[in-house]
Amino acid sequence: MTEQTTNLSERGVRRRRTMGIIWLAISIVAAGSMILLNSARSWRLVLFVPFAFAAVGFLQARERTCVALGMAGKRENPDGTYSNVPTAECPAIDRKVRSIMVRVVLIAVAATALIWSI
Repeated sequence: MTEQTTNLSERGVRRRRTMGIIWLAISIVAAGSMILLNSARSWRLVLFVPFAFAAVGFLQARERTCVALGMAGKRENPDGTYSNVPTAECPAIDRKVRSIMVRVVLIAVAATALIWSI
């Protein structure tokens, strides 16, 4: 895919990467706390949410594609405004959005399963 099949500006990429870092830190602290406090395994399943948010942040930054903007057919411009994605680029962005979401679920399930098994 070409550089044109993205919908985030550099500012948006930085924001999503920061979001990924924050949610990963939250995930690690929560997981560590649950393990140290010997929480019931069923409670560890809630870690799916912060792990998923972390994965969304990192994958959106890596792919330079926002899932929400992609579903709305929008693009973030360098000045912070939004515009419509050209129709010709929509199928490529749709594929990226689906790919990101599948990987988010897989990563969150794997990370949650790892913590659940400890």
